[in-house]
This record gives sequence, structure tokens and C-alpha cells, in this order.
Amino acid sequence: MQKSLLLTIGVFFATGVISTILASVPPPPAPTIIPIDGGVSFLVVACAGYGAKKIHDYRKGKEKK
Repeated sequence: MQKSLLLTIGVFFATGVISTILASVPPPPAPTIIPIDGGVSFLVVACAGYGAKKIHDYRKGKEKK
């Protein structure tokens, strides 16, 4: 009987402590807008160029056959 009473009191105490800790945590800051800079633009241009080269090589190989 004593063990179950101590367990119940411990659970209520732990719940109270956890809820108090979580209530004192400040909310996260608002997300900021990430600008698309030169790096992402360069990556898009490089991928487009690579795709164009692959299409060109494919069409050139098809003409030989």
C-alpha cells in the first residue's frame, strides 16, 4: 500500500515539475525568409547546362546510328 502511495505521489510531483519547466520555456523565434542568392542560382544554371549537354549528346548519338 505504501509503495503505491509513494509511486502516485512521485508521478504527480514529476508531472508538476515537467509542466512547470515546459511552461517557462520561451517560444521559438519566428522563421525568417531565406533569400535565394547566387549559389542557388548557379546550381540551377549548372543543372540546366548539364541537362542540355546530355540531350545534345543523346541526339548526336542517335543520328550516327
